[in-house]
Amino acid sequence: MTAIIIAIEDYQSGRNGQIPSVDYAKADAEAFSAALDQMFPDNDIHRIELIDSAATSMNVQDGVKEGIHATGPDDLLIFYYAGHGFHNGTSNLITVWDSNGHNLSGTSLNLRALLFDPVEKSPCQRLLAFIDARAEDLEDQFSSRSVVSNMSEIEFKEFVKVDQYVGIFLSCTPGQKSYGHAGLGHGVWSYHLVQALSGKAPDAIDAYSVITDASLRDYLGTSVRRYVTKNMSTAAQQTPLARMSATNRFAICHVKEDDEPVAPENDFTGLSFKPDTTYFSHIETRSYDRLPGFSRSKKHFVPDNVNASSAEFARSLLEEEIAEEIEDYYKEAKRVFRLRRDDIGTGDDTLDTDYFRFWIEVRQTPDDPAEIQIMRCLSVRNDSEENLQDIDEIFGITFDRVVCRIRGRGPDFDSVVRRLEDVEIEYGGTLEESERKQRVTYYFPEKGRLEFDLADGRISICAERKSGFLDILELATPVALGAPQEPIKYLSDDSQRV
Repeated sequence: MTAIIIAIEDYQSGRNGQIPSVDYAKADAEAFSAALDQMFPDNDIHRIELIDSAATSMNVQDGVKEGIHATGPDDLLIFYYAGHGFHNGTSNLITVWDSNGHNLSGTSLNLRALLFDPVEKSPCQRLLAFIDARAEDLEDQFSSRSVVSNMSEIEFKEFVKVDQYVGIFLSCTPGQKSYGHAGLGHGVWSYHLVQALSGKAPDAIDAYSVITDASLRDYLGTSVRRYVTKNMSTAAQQTPLARMSATNRFAICHVKEDDEPVAPENDFTGLSFKPDTTYFSHIETRSYDRLPGFSRSKKHFVPDNVNASSAEFARSLLEEEIAEEIEDYYKEAKRVFRLRRDDIGTGDDTLDTDYFRFWIEVRQTPDDPAEIQIMRCLSVRNDSEENLQDIDEIFGITFDRVVCRIRGRGPDFDSVVRRLEDVEIEYGGTLEESERKQRVTYYFPEKGRLEFDLADGRISICAERKSGFLDILELATPVALGAPQEPIKYLSDDSQRV
């Protein structure tokens, strides 16, 4: 098996005719090369990889010749290209590192002459070509559409008429643009291609654990179009194109079935986010105009948008009430833990001991600026059984949830919904979702619920009502969240893992 992988992200520098870079082309090529090992784990793959400055016109021509020559009648030839491509009115061309914008046709390579004609004349009977070519950027910078236009579908149709095992997959339909996206760190099409070929896209796999030409075509056509529509601020579409020569469907590769057991009930580590701080909490909501001291006669007004100054003013109205609550817990902490004043740190809205930290946050409700949220929060610093009993005595039925903040980028909305849909089918319960608010809630079959607030970066395990501290801990402990290698710790001690 031979794989020719070409990617040009940054073109040769030059004062005149500088070709714009292609975002994520190198990352796409690296991911595609890695996917080959998963597609064909038992095969020796002869790779010819030409990236950026290595992808000169001469090197690309020599590399393709070498690859075709090394491919026998029973072998598979794979060609992958990420860079700028276009149709010059006569032929489909791809750019190389030393192409020049002022003479694109003369300094680019004709795909038919480079690849298709030599393959037809060679013993090679099986070819898969994956071409992520982006023409729009060239059109914008160098020429009119009459000279540089998107790749022509006709030439690909003519080539796949030959009686060979051939599949040609293009990132977009002629007349469209092939997009890259920072959210993926890849070209959208190449990302989904690699997901499919790596066996990570169930929709690309048929009933016999095989990725076929048709299943890959259909998956790319649906997933790429959906991603661009839902995640990118463009009105344009990207619809991948595929042409195959075989009369019947053919297998591209077999996907090894996952030997791991199905995730047990209440195991959500498959979403693989990184947990950050974890604490117990309760959120009380009040109308802005019901806060103590609010008076329209004093020209107080209910805000019509969420902003820092409105939240701060609400905090000032609640200042005396919060101070009294902190003072009450201060007295209880001294009594229960037999502490001295110097053993306790207090602030306007915090209470710190060696055993726990309690604090109160005030903010406007994100969806309703006329409503205020008072959040009481507690993190545990000592998880001994005696300490937990003492904390339960101090705080009683103050909390109704355990909250975990997500470190860095969390799971995307679609992944969460798909996982919870599977859980709902497998174990029961009820699922609610709001893409607009980026919130997903799963109600457990017996009691409690799991809330994903992806806009705020919080995941909560919630009781039906305020409960005792130990009861909340008992509710949360069986629920596995986070990444399998780094699960959430509901208490600060390293031994307390789910």
